[in-house]
Amino acid sequence: MIYDPDKHTSGLNLTNPIYSNEATEINKSLKELNISDIQRIMKLSLNLANKTKIDINEFTDEFSGYPAISYFSGDIYKGLRKIKWQKQDYIYATENLAIISGLYGYLRPLDIIKKYRLEMGYKLKVKNKENLTNYWHNRISNQLESADVIFNLLSFEYSKAILPLKNNPLIIHPYFFNKQSNGEMKFITRETKIARGLMASWLIKNQIKTIDEMQNFNLEGYHYEDDYLNQKTNPIFSKKSVIKR
Repeated sequence: MIYDPDKHTSGLNLTNPIYSNEATEINKSLKELNISDIQRIMKLSLNLANKTKIDINEFTDEFSGYPAISYFSGDIYKGLRKIKWQKQDYIYATENLAIISGLYGYLRPLDIIKKYRLEMGYKLKVKNKENLTNYWHNRISNQLESADVIFNLLSFEYSKAILPLKNNPLIIHPYFFNKQSNGEMKFITRETKIARGLMASWLIKNQIKTIDEMQNFNLEGYHYEDDYLNQKTNPIFSKKSVIKR
């Protein structure tokens, strides 16, 4: 998590996470862990475990921190930032973009959050729930129940926290591949993560609402694969691999 400020967020209403009380509750469970527990559950080095323990101990429920959209810095968010947003994009994203979090559950882009390390897949027991996926599922589903169409750009691990959804909306889950010279489709994890963020940003900038509109995604060499028309809700996008010699 590295804060990357954007001048276009100034003057916009920053918000408190919907599930800030739940985040505090989860952090209480984290406080009960010793350094060895943190290393084991999160598979961290001793140095990172010590830093994580400091963040856990310093966590408070005060309304202070940074907007979620400007704080996360993984590959998906690198892709998300490849397109610069204007104020109207942040306003649209506030109503249409859901960031799924192990600690906060459901975040809007301008929700103020604290620094933390907690993947959804970590086996952390919270109250009577055996893991974070079970803890968050109903809460996140409640926030998405009014949606008719969802563009799911989550990893499989995070998708488990929201699916299935109660209202049974149309869920579109695109896949991204590198196309080799022999026509083989190759899945490259890091590039896929960046592509998911890039598409999320493109969907927001263009206020895309349908599958047909989504098929027009063509950034950074990606194009829709017409050969896979039978995969309507799982559209495939590919780009040619570049071989350096």
